[in-house]
This record gives sequence, structure tokens and C-alpha cells, in this order.
Amino acid sequence: MVVYLIAIERTTVATAAVLLYTAPVWVVLLARVLFAEPMTRMKIVALLLTFAGTVLVICGAGASGLRVDLYGIFAGLAAGLTYGLYSIFGKLTLRRYSPLTTVVYSLGFGALLLLMASRGLRPVPADGRLALVYLIAVPTVAAYLLYAAGLRRVEAGRASIVATLEPVVAAAAGALILREPFGAGQWLGAVLVLVGVALVQPDRQERKAEQPQIH
Repeated sequence: MVVYLIAIERTTVATAAVLLYTAPVWVVLLARVLFAEPMTRMKIVALLLTFAGTVLVICGAGASGLRVDLYGIFAGLAAGLTYGLYSIFGKLTLRRYSPLTTVVYSLGFGALLLLMASRGLRPVPADGRLALVYLIAVPTVAAYLLYAAGLRRVEAGRASIVATLEPVVAAAAGALILREPFGAGQWLGAVLVLVGVALVQPDRQERKAEQPQIH
């Protein structure tokens, strides 16, 4: 989070967001080294498609554009790396623990660190409590539980590539709910992401091989 905010400060929101979504590249490379996950040609094509699609979706959302700043670029790449490490460490943890246990510990320690950094809790206004409960329950706890459950069953690299659907869903939800513009470039980006995600879907034999053994 710190390096991501530095990237935003030194570049733009769009630049930082694009660099954050280099995470699948980091995950695929680290998973190759740590877990011997295959570096297939299809996976490389999927990485290129999803990254290009992410750039189109983010930069077509009325953002302030891309800006090159060496320090900001390194900070953004570090943000992508640290974001991707969740998949790597999550894959290791899920070998021994359930998705629920993994999420409780990861979010619990994260909340504790944020509480220490914020120097205590502040009262939440009454009109914001329902929104706060929703943010905790749905896009945080439920989302991480679902991702951990999927990460337990498929390769870390594949799971990270599939997660690039996030900016597409966010942009589409903004267009449907908030009436934000969703232009031709974003449509093209969404298609590229969907094609990239489709390319890394495992077939029946691969799903059976990746299924965790329950003793």
C-alpha cells in the first residue's frame, strides 16, 4: 500500500494502477521458480493480452493519463510485486490451512497493523456504518475467501491472471451503477482481458491434477 501511494504521488492514478497490475507477471515468474509451474506459450500470450486490456480499461476511464517518473515507476512495480506476493504466500499457506484460516490470519494481522498505524479507532458516522459493513463483508472478506478457495485449486499464475478481471468488473459496474463513461477503448480492453483469462482455463485433466488431495 505504501509503495502504491508513492507511485500515485510521483506519477498518476492511472500509471500506478497499470503498474499494480503487473502483479500477474511477478506471480507467474515466482511460481515458475518456487512451484515449478509451467511457463507455457499460452500463459505468456494470456499475460500480454490481460495486461494490454487492463491498460485500455484503466486509461480509458477518464484518468489523467500515464506519466513517466523513474522513482514512481519503481514504486509502482514494487506495488505490483507486493500485490502478487499474496498469491505466492497464499499458495504456500493453503497447503496446510483452509481458505478461512488463511484469510482470518492475513486480514487479521493486516487490520492490526492498520490499527497501530492509525493510532486508534475513530467513530464512524451513522450514515456510513452500513457502507462500512458492506465493505468489510463483501469486497474484503468474501472476495478474499473466494480467491483463496480458487487459489487452492489452480496454479498461482492462473489465479493471478484471472484476477485481472477486477478492473474490468469495476469499470463495468461504474458504467452501470454510476453512469460513468465506458468507451470503445475500454470495450476492446475488456475483450482482451476476457480472451486472456479464457486462454488459461484448465482442461478436465489439468483440473483433476491440480485438485488438492484431502486426507
